[in-house]
Amino acid sequence: MHTSRLLFALFSSACALANAAGAEGAESWDDLLRPAQKMTCSPREVSDDTILTITLPYPHGDYLIALQPREQGSIHIIYPWTDEPLHVSANEFVRLKTLTFKISAIRGSRGKGLQKVFVTAGRYTLIVGEGIETESPLLQGWCRVTYLP
Repeated sequence: MHTSRLLFALFSSACALANAAGAEGAESWDDLLRPAQKMTCSPREVSDDTILTITLPYPHGDYLIALQPREQGSIHIIYPWTDEPLHVSANEFVRLKTLTFKISAIRGSRGKGLQKVFVTAGRYTLIVGEGIETESPLLQGWCRVTYLP
């Protein structure tokens, strides 16, 4: 468990650095995501009362993370190796082709405890993949939504 939290911290730091780099960092994330299949998020503009439907690439891995705007880094919405009460377990998530959430109900973790994912106005990138906390993550799909509180 300690190793998992260390890897989570390293990945979150990398996300924060990429976000802090501004437009240049955004381009590097685009380059990183380009080989992945694009998944669909609908609608593309969301607020707290919005129901978000994510159409996932299939098959896909057991991670769903969000890159938050304004140097906030990443937050894990679905991932293995946790005791947190997630929306759906990672084992169940890998079998899903679509996922539906109410924006105000989406919670995620930065390594300790669950917190609201959509908190700051701006563009969020949702990413699905496997081994996200490893040296060789497989990013399988992504989509972007704009949160307008």
